[in-house]
Amino acid sequence: MSEKETYRKKHTTLENLPVFFHPWWLDLVSKDSWDVIIEEKGNKITGIFIYTTAKKTLFNMITMPVLTPYLGVFYNYPDNMKYTSRLNFEKKTSESLISKLPKTTYFTLRFQPSYTNWLPFFWRGYNQTTKYTYKITGDRSLDEVLISCKNDVRRKINAAPDLLSITNEGTFDEFYDTLCLTFERQDKKTPYSRELITSILTTSLKNKAGKIYFARGKDDNKIHAVSFLIFDSNCSYLLLAGANPELRNSGAQVVLVYEAIKWSLENQKDFDYEGSMIKGVENFISAFGTIQTPYFKITKHHTKWLPVLQSVNGLVRN
Repeated sequence: MSEKETYRKKHTTLENLPVFFHPWWLDLVSKDSWDVIIEEKGNKITGIFIYTTAKKTLFNMITMPVLTPYLGVFYNYPDNMKYTSRLNFEKKTSESLISKLPKTTYFTLRFQPSYTNWLPFFWRGYNQTTKYTYKITGDRSLDEVLISCKNDVRRKINAAPDLLSITNEGTFDEFYDTLCLTFERQDKKTPYSRELITSILTTSLKNKAGKIYFARGKDDNKIHAVSFLIFDSNCSYLLLAGANPELRNSGAQVVLVYEAIKWSLENQKDFDYEGSMIKGVENFISAFGTIQTPYFKITKHHTKWLPVLQSVNGLVRN
């Protein structure tokens, strides 16, 4: 039995496994290009390394699949570990997993915020860039979050009941068409196909790991904005969001973020906006009282020509 087959069989034994590490998600976004390295002690999985491969021109790469914020290492800690034992466990497990990675021209992965010790990668010549997401922890109250929001956000939330109807009812085509409007406003082509988005919505809902939102005008039932929340046992992630640019003044985008936060806190889950390093997006995200949270982008290239080709051709996804 291959490690991938073993993982499909045993992944349900891993507590707190992020949704993006589940085989059903990986099958959706990367089909056959994902793989896993497993560390076991006895018959128990102690750590895994999830990655996807791609080939562009002459280069073999380990890289991120579409619409997936985090991959890489996940630890299955033994119970009741002291800090020093935990740190040693992380180093030994990571070192072993890294040593079994396939040889590639380029490596670039984003690791979940809980992965805080990248020394085993540093010791093997990898590089690290600190990036930021924005989170609200599940132990906060909704009142506390509202107080920490900026005034304009609270104003739009308070005005919403008179202007908007928030519902989970709508078609996948309506969702996708509204998503496309966001990219059209920026004169960009929608980077995701209708088929992919429909598959993600359908499969996430089937696995009871998603919530879809539509903000409709109370007067005319027009869709102002849409969003999709994907979640696991610990955290929810605002995976997709779009809005009709002609109806932006209603504040529907703000209200849908608030609804996602509200649902997350009601279900004792952290809320991860998935962040952005873009200044305008950061300003919007931080207005909800979110906490700036670092995570690692770890890279390594094995040919002197790749950085040049990367900058010229946009070879590697950020």
